[in-house]
Amino acid sequence: MNFWLLIITAYLCSGVVALKSPKAAYFITAATALAAITGIIGGRAGTDEINGYFIFLASIIWFFISIYSLGYDKRDRVLASSFSFTTAMMLVILVSRDALTFLAGWEGMTIASFLSLYSRKNSRHASYTFLAFGELSTAMLLSGFAYAFSITHSIIFSSWHGIAEWSGIFMVLALGFVIKMAAVPFHIWLPEAHSRAPANMSAQLSAVMTLMGVYGLIRFLDVSVPAIWVGEILLAMGAITAVIGAFYAAVCDHVKKLPAYSTVENDGVIIALAGAFILMANEGYPVIGGFVLVSLLFFAFAHSISKSLLFAISGKLEQSGGEYLGGNFHLSKIAIMGGYAAAISLSGIPPLPGYIGEWSALESLFQSFYLSSLQLKLLTVIIGALIALTAGISTVAMSKFIVHGVQRSKTRKYDISDAGIAVGTGVLILCGLFPQLIFHTFSPIVENIAGFGSEKFIGGLLGIPDGTLIISGNGFGVLSPTSLFALITGTFLVLYALIRAKFLKKARIVPVWTGGLKNPEYPARAHSVILLFTQKWLFKTDEDLNYKDSVYNFFVFLGKKARGFGKTFQKALMPGNDRRYVLYMLVSLFVLLILAVIPI
Repeated sequence: MNFWLLIITAYLCSGVVALKSPKAAYFITAATALAAITGIIGGRAGTDEINGYFIFLASIIWFFISIYSLGYDKRDRVLASSFSFTTAMMLVILVSRDALTFLAGWEGMTIASFLSLYSRKNSRHASYTFLAFGELSTAMLLSGFAYAFSITHSIIFSSWHGIAEWSGIFMVLALGFVIKMAAVPFHIWLPEAHSRAPANMSAQLSAVMTLMGVYGLIRFLDVSVPAIWVGEILLAMGAITAVIGAFYAAVCDHVKKLPAYSTVENDGVIIALAGAFILMANEGYPVIGGFVLVSLLFFAFAHSISKSLLFAISGKLEQSGGEYLGGNFHLSKIAIMGGYAAAISLSGIPPLPGYIGEWSALESLFQSFYLSSLQLKLLTVIIGALIALTAGISTVAMSKFIVHGVQRSKTRKYDISDAGIAVGTGVLILCGLFPQLIFHTFSPIVENIAGFGSEKFIGGLLGIPDGTLIISGNGFGVLSPTSLFALITGTFLVLYALIRAKFLKKARIVPVWTGGLKNPEYPARAHSVILLFTQKWLFKTDEDLNYKDSVYNFFVFLGKKARGFGKTFQKALMPGNDRRYVLYMLVSLFVLLILAVIPI
């Protein structure tokens, strides 16, 4: 039997077992994910270069989140079953090579995740919002696949290469993928879903489900690269998404909505990088295009591991101290370390992988001087500047999560969930110190699509061994994570020694700064109050520092108008007048008679 069919069957069996024993289900899911990782590393799984990498990344997350769930969720059978079925459907997407299997996995993933949301108290609105955007995503994919089938008469992806109308097809498919990646203005489902979803499902939705969108983009870029106008649209959409996500993450005080908006920001960067690759490929710069693809794949890895770990910590914060930052939280020492690692990586601080992903993303976007068109140069520079802005704003969000969440926490005893957090933290730190491991893993993807393996961007400098230096092309940037780690460690040790020195121990005690507010303590809202005041155009901040998601309110407005129109149309169509109904029947009969006599 096919290896992946066995793995999918194991996940499905886990979903059935969950209806009797959630713990047993999570154990089966963890063991199955570990088997998948072993199969990928051992080369026995029969994958291609693209789905092999994404299965490897997704399985790492499934493994440590399943272990985490053993301690986090002990009784919720629906949640455990939904978790396993969602995992199975995601794997169906990743191993599919034709449109029908892909759609089956995509729709199954959406429905299984919906059930986990719907079963929670007071979550009906959030679950149906999630389902509505999920079905919109499916509709876009169905439309794109149907268009490709109408031209090629085949549902096999490999047979779609060379379609003249590929740019239009790719754009329709890309819309389906970016909806799942919570691109603005389709992002409103993600914060709503995360605020209601349990933490282990939040890790699925934010890290792995959005990763399915990334996989879709890469999978169909491998089929054929679309025209340059597609890249321009994705660049603009990605930049707007990143900026909106970063700003709302910075002002958010909810322990799970904050990382949810951070996901919106991270996915915006990935979408922008996909657009940049399309530009570079069309302009005839394969080396830079290859580096953009390297940046995209590494950024996706860093985001997925960091964000799933952050949601695991968010779940522990919520369980111990409530939904909002600033509560009376309790975390184990391992969870505190994991929270610091995830937030620091997402802040883009070396030596963790988030820094390498952010640096390479900006390095990619600021290579616009190679482009021939002035319009494209300006567009890429503006997008690069906006992404750089989001990198700074995201630090506000992550520092808030640390100061008002992780740092406030009192220590508690360890439980089994800490083992999962420890695994996730270990993977994150390992990839920051030895990023070449990840670069080598996805090198075949880059070579297959761009013509250059990622090894072209890894070399040696001044005696540093190969694998510790990343070179962004020829002559425009280098990065040594190993050297940076040594420099930062040395700097911190020197600073610590100075702080502990006796001759510097004199201190002046002053009242705690509260961000200009009158609170006796430093509240979470004070952390970003300056943004709420200076960016009122976006947040619609009132006197009590309450803010709104303008895009969400716009969809609420559209919903009210649609309901109002529906009621008006209903009353006009069905007024309770018998003469009106007789008229309907006569008109229908007349139309049928005309259709009957028209020759086909």
